[in-house]
Amino acid sequence: MINYAKHFIDDNDIKAVSDVLRSNKITQGEVTKQFEKELMNYTGYKFCKTFNSGTSSLHAACMAIKINHGDEVIIPSISFVATANCVSYCGGTPIFADIDPDTLLIEPKSIKKLITHKTKAIISMDYAGQLADYEAIRKICDDNKLFFISDSCHSFGGINTIAENSIPDIVCYSFHPAKHITSGEGGALLTNYFNIDDRVKKFRNHGRNEEGMMELLGYNYRMPEINAALVLSQFRTKHVKFQSSRYILADNYRHNLKCEKLTEISGRIHVYHLFVIKVKNRKKFINYMKNKEIQCVIHFGPIYENLYYYDPLGKIDYSQQCPNTEKVADQIVSIPLYYGLSYKEQKYIIECINKYVKE
Repeated sequence: MINYAKHFIDDNDIKAVSDVLRSNKITQGEVTKQFEKELMNYTGYKFCKTFNSGTSSLHAACMAIKINHGDEVIIPSISFVATANCVSYCGGTPIFADIDPDTLLIEPKSIKKLITHKTKAIISMDYAGQLADYEAIRKICDDNKLFFISDSCHSFGGINTIAENSIPDIVCYSFHPAKHITSGEGGALLTNYFNIDDRVKKFRNHGRNEEGMMELLGYNYRMPEINAALVLSQFRTKHVKFQSSRYILADNYRHNLKCEKLTEISGRIHVYHLFVIKVKNRKKFINYMKNKEIQCVIHFGPIYENLYYYDPLGKIDYSQQCPNTEKVADQIVSIPLYYGLSYKEQKYIIECINKYVKE
């Protein structure tokens, strides 16, 4: 079976983890601090804290800006559920904005329609690895005095290209095994604001300050040294190689697939966490590809269709609020894309997809 994603571990990674296992500290040590330092240098942000998942970093982001009961946060309708859950964890209400049907990125004009006196923040999400319209979202946030959080769990390496006057207040990353570099499970939060960083630092460690006094209700969200050693090794020795491979694979798909593909905006950075296509009769297509020993996955259905967020009283007409989402949600599917996918395997994938489309 050709999986939709696959991690890559080499001897450098294994040695890095082994060195930590043989050390005196396998949590809260110097390797984690070093990774945070290198992320700050890489992104240009002043502060960085690592987490045990991308989800926990998003939760920390909402906590840090004091999302609470009665607050609303505008998020894209199509994303992983963590983008909405992080708001709900804090007692806030996620408000689902429509997406651009061609890119699946949150649509700035949809955001504007949803802003109320209860709105406290906007969370964008860099779907599949293509950056959202940071310039437009930053302006909306500035004009309405809102916080701007970027769910960059799909787009590690992309934020470096953003103009200084458009950068988010908070950026959250994921280092899940399907992502560009992995810590096994892990995440990171970056910001330029000391007060946000200070709250985040305490929040991930049971809410305690450096003297051990609990100042706020926190969680054990720390990244262990073992995980930090793995992702630091990947970042130092393989990130550029991994990214270059994804560019080449995506380019092959773009030029050779006969099906409908997502639009890539000229001048907008895309780091290709996923390669997403649109097909008719998606369930039939996924089964067809499975029979060909190729795994294809749905990323994602509309969050508002999940049972937890489903509105049984029908107070919100999502066909009106999110018409683009409704139009494309049952067509999108991710096909295999990862470092190590061979030319022969990709050629086979392309042949299978083109045959399905032709039929």
